Amino acid sequence: KDFRSLARRKEMVRFWSIPFIMMIPLLLTVGSMDRYELYGYAGMFSFMGTGIFGLFLSATSIGQEGRALWRIFASPIGPESYFKAKAILPLSLSLVLSLAFSGIFSLVFHFGSNAATSLLVLSVATACISVSVGLYFGSRYPELSEKPRSSYITGTGLLLSMLALGAAVLISALPIISYIFMGVGYGLYPSLAISLAFGLLVSSVFFALSKRQFRKVFAELPV
Repeated sequence: KDFRSLARRKEMVRFWSIPFIMMIPLLLTVGSMDRYELYGYAGMFSFMGTGIFGLFLSATSIGQEGRALWRIFASPIGPESYFKAKAILPLSLSLVLSLAFSGIFSLVFHFGSNAATSLLVLSVATACISVSVGLYFGSRYPELSEKPRSSYITGTGLLLSMLALGAAVLISALPIISYIFMGVGYGLYPSLAISLAFGLLVSSVFFALSKRQFRKVFAELPV
């Protein structure tokens, strides 16, 4: 059902377009960059494309239901099953996108194995973080009104989710950024392992918060 809505609802086109839009500035400015600038830009646009895509996709998944959420509550579906259903699609698509972004950038710009691995690890971590953050704020601040709407999450929820995503991704990427650009750390792969561990830890925290929020939403829906 969620996958069909992505393909059929015209207001969802802007979410599909995010990854392509994020690649345009990099492709237009690549000729004037040195190697380290290219690493930074590729990482930034890969993270933004993957992160914003995953965030919006997961944050709007509950609001898309509108008043149909009441019917879901009356069905045999429980909060655990509903949470899993809402997490699987955005997480799967975001992970695929993270692999595509890192692979395309690495091939087009001839990254070495170290740079390609770094981009891949951080892109995967960003995908997990973005979906977990989006699910939490999307379930806490859904826009369920009957009026015509172009958004499925309140403005407050969207702002808070983007701030949380930025902070979480920065925390996750800090070890590898510190090593690559400042030489701080114990080596590339230990830094990557720490970054990935931070990313998975932050994701686990937000997934746990999301699951609890889903239970709360189901408990508060009127019978």
